[in-house]
Amino acid sequence: MEHVGIDLGGRLSQICARSASGDIVDERKIPTTSIQAYLLERPASRVVLETCSEAFAVANQVLELGHEVRVVPSTLAPTLGVGARKTKSDVRDARVLSEVSCRIDLPSVHIPSEKSRSRKTMCGMREQLVACRTATANCVRGWLRTRCLRLPSGGVSTFAARVREMAQAKKLQLPTFVERMLETLDHLCTQIAAADREPEMLCDPSDRVGIARRLAAIQGKRCRRGRQPAQRRAAAGELLHGIGQRDPAAEDQADQDRARVVERDDKRRACIQQRGAQAAARLAG
Repeated sequence: MEHVGIDLGGRLSQICARSASGDIVDERKIPTTSIQAYLLERPASRVVLETCSEAFAVANQVLELGHEVRVVPSTLAPTLGVGARKTKSDVRDARVLSEVSCRIDLPSVHIPSEKSRSRKTMCGMREQLVACRTATANCVRGWLRTRCLRLPSGGVSTFAARVREMAQAKKLQLPTFVERMLETLDHLCTQIAAADREPEMLCDPSDRVGIARRLAAIQGKRCRRGRQPAQRRAAAGELLHGIGQRDPAAEDQADQDRARVVERDDKRRACIQQRGAQAAARLAG
């Protein structure tokens, strides 16, 4: 079996292939998009990668070709000699990965499926939309403070409407730059609402409510509030199977998480009571 170390890059990747005895049999730099074609011509190999943005996509390609793959955690790479003596280059890194693979069977991180990565990305994109909405609303709030205007309380989804209503009540003409921000806020709210509905569409219609409740229960939250956090846990644990199947391992982990939270709260409560008793004793004395 050959041992192929690949130092992945956004455009080009450095490859170092060694025989079972540790001798370098091939060393080159190729486009990252051509890795699958390169490995197609290689004999059975163990491919070693370092975690990065392209790592899991390349790992799936390697597995499809029948090779073994090891995705080394970036925290472990320095202990293997990657970047030793503050000398780091693509050639040296690829050589180190392939050399260490010849000596030991390197540990690998979990390689999530394409479906799992897609769900995680979906949640991350939604979080970015929420961050943009928060920043936009805060920017408008800052402008209102410069005009000594206080907006009535309410949810962020009604923020733009409340600003317009207040401006109309005070007969205030909103500047065009503020109106642009409000229009952007309306559009962001619409997109976030669509992103909130997207996880539900992944469930089987016959058991959509049951799956949504179980997903929310994993995080110890109600379904209305725990939809996105639960979707993140589902991405990691492959809980959504499309047919409403239960995952006993995930549910056991959820029970353990809740037990740890209860134990932590009990310890905090006991500590507060103890300190209160000590303080009362000092005052009484």
